[in-house]
Amino acid sequence: MDNGEVTHSHLIIGIIYILISLFGILGNLVCFVTIYTQRNIRDNPTYFFIANQCLSDVLCLLAIGIYVGVVEFWPRLSDYSNLHRLMSCCLITGWYSSGYFSLILAVTRLYALKYRHLYLEVFSQNRQLWLASFVWLFMILLMLIFETGDQVDDVFRDLYTLGILKSTFRGLVVFCFNFLHDLVVSNSVLIINLVTGIFVRSSLKKTPTTVLRRRTRTNQLELKLYFQCTITTSFLIIICYVYLSVFFVDYENLSNILFLIFHICWLLYHAVCPYVYLFTNGDLKNMMVKVLCHQNDPQNV
Repeated sequence: MDNGEVTHSHLIIGIIYILISLFGILGNLVCFVTIYTQRNIRDNPTYFFIANQCLSDVLCLLAIGIYVGVVEFWPRLSDYSNLHRLMSCCLITGWYSSGYFSLILAVTRLYALKYRHLYLEVFSQNRQLWLASFVWLFMILLMLIFETGDQVDDVFRDLYTLGILKSTFRGLVVFCFNFLHDLVVSNSVLIINLVTGIFVRSSLKKTPTTVLRRRTRTNQLELKLYFQCTITTSFLIIICYVYLSVFFVDYENLSNILFLIFHICWLLYHAVCPYVYLFTNGDLKNMMVKVLCHQNDPQNV
């Protein structure tokens, strides 16, 4: 992009990126605050990891949405290498951690529904904290390995490819890691969700009606969370598969229109997921209303 030229198409792209990102950041922050401030749902392992995923998505939306959108308005912003470094850190940390937390969410559903007697033991509060801490620390390590200060020459394209030249050893390592990461995470999530779904379907068929009703009431939340997590992780699987196909096609052979479509879908994945939980989970929605009403109550100001 020419640093001195801002066309109507750049302005339109910038507006789209910023609006989608603001929409997603708002939803993720509301979902995170709702879970964090309500101890009765925060102690549920699945909600705990949903809150962590919300933070991951905020980091991604800052890098691939707000930053790129602002640069479309103000191209000279791309001259600041320190800002590139910061946004690169947000992108790497947010994208990878979002995938890993999606994988953890799928595992929590498998244990909650198929291995109920081990669920709270495996995902005790201490283990939740250790697991979340490990993911974030691993992301920081990846960030230090993959991040460079001068990796953005053309923000619209090179920010997403991380300025990687596969002809270099480091570039080849990063390229292979990205490919394997998306391949392993997406297929692992898919397999775990399918195994859980097959178990749920078979158990519903085999269980007598009277027991089924009692079990449905008992496990209503866990089943509900399974379907919600399956919806959100399915978005991740689709994006990963598209991303893998882009690897085979090669970034340099993609038109800007295809890049725009792909990255808008990428933005939408990180933006839509919190709203799936907020508007399809009655408990979470009621908690959100309670939190918002509490914040707006004059007695609490």
